[in-house]
Amino acid sequence: MPKGVLALVLGLLCLYIFPQSPNSSCLLLTLLTLGFAMALRWRLFACFVLGLLIAQWAVIAWQEDRLAADFDGRALWVTVEISDVPQQGDGAAVLMLSDAYSRRTTLPKNIWTVWPDAPPVYRGQTWRLLLALKRSAGLRNFYGFDRARWLASHEVGATAVVKQAQLLTDSAEADLRSSLREAILASRAPSAEALLALVLGDGSRIAPDVWQVLQRTGTIHLFVVSGSHIVLIAGLVLGLLTLCRRQAWLPVSSYWRPISFLLSFVAALLYGYLAGAGLPVQRALIMLALLLLGQWLSVWRSPWYAWSLALFLVLLWQPLASLQAGLWLSFVAVALLLVAAQGQVIRRPWWQELLIIQCVMTVALLPWLHMQGLSGSAVGLFSNAIAVPWLGLLVVPMALLGTALLQLGVGDWLLQVAGYLLSWNIDLLRYLDGWGGSWAIPPSDGWRWVLLLLASVLFVLPNALHSRFFTVPLLLVALFWPSARPEFGRAVIDVLDVGQGLAVLVQTHDHTLLYDTGAAWQGGSRVEQVVLPALQARRIKDLDTLLISHADNDHAGGVGALIKAMPVRRIVSGEPLDTQGQLPPLDQCRTGEGWRWDGVDFQQWQAGGAAGNAASCVLIIDAGGERLLLTGDISTAEEQQFIAQSLAKPVRWLMAPHHGSRTSSSRAFIQALKPEFVVFSRGRYNAFGHPHTDVIARYQQQGVSLLDTAELGGMRWQLGAFDSKVAPARAAAGFWAEK
Repeated sequence: MPKGVLALVLGLLCLYIFPQSPNSSCLLLTLLTLGFAMALRWRLFACFVLGLLIAQWAVIAWQEDRLAADFDGRALWVTVEISDVPQQGDGAAVLMLSDAYSRRTTLPKNIWTVWPDAPPVYRGQTWRLLLALKRSAGLRNFYGFDRARWLASHEVGATAVVKQAQLLTDSAEADLRSSLREAILASRAPSAEALLALVLGDGSRIAPDVWQVLQRTGTIHLFVVSGSHIVLIAGLVLGLLTLCRRQAWLPVSSYWRPISFLLSFVAALLYGYLAGAGLPVQRALIMLALLLLGQWLSVWRSPWYAWSLALFLVLLWQPLASLQAGLWLSFVAVALLLVAAQGQVIRRPWWQELLIIQCVMTVALLPWLHMQGLSGSAVGLFSNAIAVPWLGLLVVPMALLGTALLQLGVGDWLLQVAGYLLSWNIDLLRYLDGWGGSWAIPPSDGWRWVLLLLASVLFVLPNALHSRFFTVPLLLVALFWPSARPEFGRAVIDVLDVGQGLAVLVQTHDHTLLYDTGAAWQGGSRVEQVVLPALQARRIKDLDTLLISHADNDHAGGVGALIKAMPVRRIVSGEPLDTQGQLPPLDQCRTGEGWRWDGVDFQQWQAGGAAGNAASCVLIIDAGGERLLLTGDISTAEEQQFIAQSLAKPVRWLMAPHHGSRTSSSRAFIQALKPEFVVFSRGRYNAFGHPHTDVIARYQQQGVSLLDTAELGGMRWQLGAFDSKVAPARAAAGFWAEK
């Protein structure tokens, strides 16, 4: 591997750990450092600084391209020509708008757009759209999908929702991907939605429950076109042409070899184009081109040369790509395989090679999955050992061949066979998921990650089989050593950032309670996005109590998804929940009813004869005299009833009633409770205007410190320690989390 290339790549990767966006002063200092290093002929250091300079420039350029702060949260009419193939499903379209025009302001180059109830949208059409625009951002929590980082990695400067639309010109282009997409969905093949993901890399039509099965069995990478698919197609074409060359009835020619290499690469390139050419595909195409070129010219190059050059070119073309989990996992996976294969002289049967590859991918990739906040799978080794050859050797080639021959009758038949084979595989994965399921990777504290990394290195070291015996104990300690629990008499409070809604996780020494779940919608919920990752990362396998304040969607929408995902011993609710019989019997919230867990007291309160928001089950948590009040959506009338009770003692922490609605947080309520901190759980630019300016003013007049999930993200503190330190999730993020 060229040392200069490696140094430059390390400089580019430093972008991943930028705590905040660099400014012009940082850029100037880096430029001066580069000149100093070049003057002293410190070549490796100069290459590193050059990579750092490119990374800083990319971040500054992205920040400059983001939506202007004056238009954040506003609606604008824009004119745009559709250049991206939209992903359409369940009546909505998701697409990237590029080079949109507005007379009011200069818009970002890329706008990630959701179009509810969208009509058919095709490339080449010109639309006039009313967009509700926001600066690129996302929910911010300690665990789970980081949407803000994903948007930054794709150089997205704003997100938008289409409110109104007018079609200006309907000169739709005959786009190959769109045509093939419609043809596959129109075929009679079973599991056509999953075939669409294998052929075109479009997983928008796969059902959410199937995605969950794929994720829990560690096979989701097989349904996102990756480098292995590219290599597979190139290998199949090359093998077919090699077989043809050996036929006696074909003429012998010196051109067979270069033609075989060229056609195999063209086939891989075409497949990469159809699949959208993501980062893993780019990596595979660059490495494949270099290796085939070396074979053609009979010039041997180390695979490490192709690997390092591919990483260099990808990062040089897209510096922000280092924020993508796909880049890390793709390049690290190939590097681990190269290390494991180095020095190998014994040729093994193909099935042993496949098993070894799956072992490397299962064990050695764990620290890198952990680094990206992704889950491993207890059945990943078995699932991949079956699914990789099944999909790679049967389903994918048959699906691609069927797609290519769709104009003939045989094409539809091939797609049907591929669909049946794929359906059988998905059914098998469902069985394995029920048998083993997913295992949660522990929180990303330093010592666990170091142990996982050490186990990964020992496992792939060549010619050092004795070192692999240390892998198992290291994995056992890193993965199954009990996580730290709160001390007796204390509770850890996690206010999760679920947007416009509420979800609070309360953990004592031996018990766990969840207060509300956040919202749900067709095909998803905040439970799957936020709550479950938090529970899994903290190694919580079941809940002692799920307390639902009331039945509104933003508080109770995710109950069904949570019950399906993990056992819940007891469910308490302020009012009946409409769940179509999916839930076990509910306990009614009762004023004065309480319990004691590990030295921490819990007590319920509910307004008499109330319904809707007024029926919210209020929960008082007391840890050694430090009190937290969770209020649901009560209004001033219920507040007056509450402060008239003996329960209404001063609290240190208060969850703002009804997200800070104008009809809540009365002056008398604040004066009676005397909180030091109030927490607003709400979505930025929510349609209700929460929190109201009058409410904020009332808290500020009483000297209460304001904490807002829309500004700080999720937050955590320890109740019972009388410590004013609140850990905001946004503080642990990088430059992409800046407003």
